[in-house]
This record gives sequence, C-alpha cells and structure tokens, in this order.
Amino acid sequence: MAGALIRVWFVDRHKQRQSPPTLIAAAVLLAIVIWAGMPATQKSTTESASDFARVRVVLTQRCAGCHAAHPTQPGIASAPKGVIFDSEARIKAQAALILQQTVTIRVMPPGNLTQMTEDERTLIARWTASVHSPSR
Repeated sequence: MAGALIRVWFVDRHKQRQSPPTLIAAAVLLAIVIWAGMPATQKSTTESASDFARVRVVLTQRCAGCHAAHPTQPGIASAPKGVIFDSEARIKAQAALILQQTVTIRVMPPGNLTQMTEDERTLIARWTASVHSPSR
C-alpha cells in the first residue's frame, strides 16, 4: 500500500499537482511496516544479570562439586572434560553445553545426584536463550 501511495505521489508530482497528504500517508504506512518488522526486544540488562546470578547459584550448588578447579565430590579428581564453572566468562562460554547436558538430554548432574529441580532446569533454559539471542 505504501508503495502504491508513493507511486501516486510521483505521478501527481510530474503533473504539477503535488499532494502532501498522499506522501504523509505513505510515510506513516512505511513506519508501521518497519515497526512491525522489528525483532522482539531482548530482556533488559538488569533482568539478564539477575538470571545469570541465579544460574550461577544453581551451578555452584548442583555442579561445582565436580566442575571446579579442585572438585569436592568424592571420587572426582579433576573436572570432567576440563569444564570448570569458576568465572562468569567460563560459564557463558559453556552456555550451550550447559543447556544440552542439564535440559536437553538431562544427563547432568549424573543420576541427578545433587537433586537439580525442574525450576532450576527451566531457569537454565531461559538464561541460555537470553545468552544466545541476538542483541540490537
């Protein structure tokens, strides 16, 4: 519709009958199309930081017994596969793996030894989605 209105405006302009309302209507329609086509906004930084803080608590409680520089879980001498959750950067770098192991295939924690809850798995899924979503 906006394209048709722009075409009408150009035809009128060449006939020396410019019609500002036609051009304004076309501009408004284009603005609406642009606005409607914009991607959904990402969570605010505060919300994302809050989710990360909560995920870090879950990882500390449920995973750090094994996935630490010095594991405390009996029988574990070193972090499995070298995966250590000791910093924000390392945790974020492993977000896809964390999602895969705890939510998708649900093999971590092994045998749910540390009693990870469904709410904690849902939190991890939501957080990893925010980590991997494109930002504007």
